[in-house]
Amino acid sequence: MDHSSGSCNVEERSTSDVAPKEAKKVDWRLTMDYLFPPECLQIPNFLAFLCLVICCNMGFTVSMNAQFQYHQFVDQNSSILSSLKVFPLAIGVISGGITYREKYVIKLGTKWFMIIFALLALGASIWQTRVNFNISKSYFKFEMFSLFFTGFSLNYIFDVFLNSVMASTPMYLQGSVAGIYFTTGQVGVAVGDAIFTSVAGELGIPTSHSEKETLHTNIVNGLYVGVAAAALAFIAALLTIDTDSVQAKAKKAKLSAQSLDSESSIPMDLERQDDAVLSAN
Repeated sequence: MDHSSGSCNVEERSTSDVAPKEAKKVDWRLTMDYLFPPECLQIPNFLAFLCLVICCNMGFTVSMNAQFQYHQFVDQNSSILSSLKVFPLAIGVISGGITYREKYVIKLGTKWFMIIFALLALGASIWQTRVNFNISKSYFKFEMFSLFFTGFSLNYIFDVFLNSVMASTPMYLQGSVAGIYFTTGQVGVAVGDAIFTSVAGELGIPTSHSEKETLHTNIVNGLYVGVAAAALAFIAALLTIDTDSVQAKAKKAKLSAQSLDSESSIPMDLERQDDAVLSAN
């Protein structure tokens, strides 16, 4: 019995001695996949573009909803005619996609390109608030072209933003970054729709001129939500940095580092050649 107990003690000691020598456990926090990786904050213009995406989606949603409901309830047009009157917004988006050229961004710079078209979107959103059913040909004076320039400018902003972000984002982060931006864009759509609905209030077919005036005022007040979103987008554009210059500096630093490495390798190659000559002699 003594021998058996002694052997058991020896086995317990051996297993206790082996256990600390096993591989260390990996901290579970190091194996987590983050929905919002902290490395994203190091991407140039990440936060500025995040604000820009939210505000642009808010402005687009408010413009579309407000103008459609204005024609449907204030002008008392049919749904098809109201949709056709808002169609210049889509034409502007399509025209922006057709005419966009990356060489213009390279020549002008990302920052100034953003500022110019964010300012154009702000001016177009202010232009839309001048709509008034009491003015003759109000649609052609205050809506048709302002809707076109709103869609045109927002398309250019999104094209520049997408190309700039993808060019500055490492490959392993591009999926996460794209998901973050598209999710925040949906948040902008939801927030813009909610704020506009709260400001415009209950909508219905007016039965008198006074009710029509009240409905007109409420919808125009809702349009000012789009103006506020465009103003915030313009501020975000002012806070951006020119990613073309950032990438150029990074490329220049990389080339200088490579040149230093090549220069440092030259003496080593000469020493090897001298050693080979001496060994041959």
